[in-house]
Amino acid sequence: MSKGFTNIPVVALGACISLGPRVNTEASMQGVFPPVYLHALCSSRFNNLILEPVCLGFFDRTMAARANMEAGTDAILASEFNERAERWERETAIHSSPGATYLHKDYIAIISKGVANKKTVVPLILKRIPNSGADWFFALENIAEENPAKDAINFDDALHAWCAWAKAQGFIKETNEVLAA
Repeated sequence: MSKGFTNIPVVALGACISLGPRVNTEASMQGVFPPVYLHALCSSRFNNLILEPVCLGFFDRTMAARANMEAGTDAILASEFNERAERWERETAIHSSPGATYLHKDYIAIISKGVANKKTVVPLILKRIPNSGADWFFALENIAEENPAKDAINFDDALHAWCAWAKAQGFIKETNEVLAA
């Protein structure tokens, strides 16, 4: 990145845009960027001549579309999760190699989605564990960046530890909603 240029994350596109020299004040950016982006950009200064034509309309449309999509985001994530989880379990069931299991593209995709959407993906994994013979604990540990089941002696202890952790984090309301699934 060149000095004087700033990257703006464009979540909808999964990319960054580098924009011109930092020469303007934060106050002048308020009409250009939604408040969500101002926090990340507060230390940056942009030239409105470059930003307004490029970003003003884009962020307005993107934020409106994002607001409309948030209502269905959980359903979309759940659908994608179930599709990937079923394929992962089916394709790795015959393998005894941890590499074939943990490095599968769908398992990695689930972990990456989980890191970005913990409140949606963690409950989906926890509900899948009781009926699955697959090792979802590795995914949970990588998503949560901790292991509340490190002292568990068996599968049930590990599941209960993860459910208690998820309840304490506000990911699930009751432990029974997972264990009854």
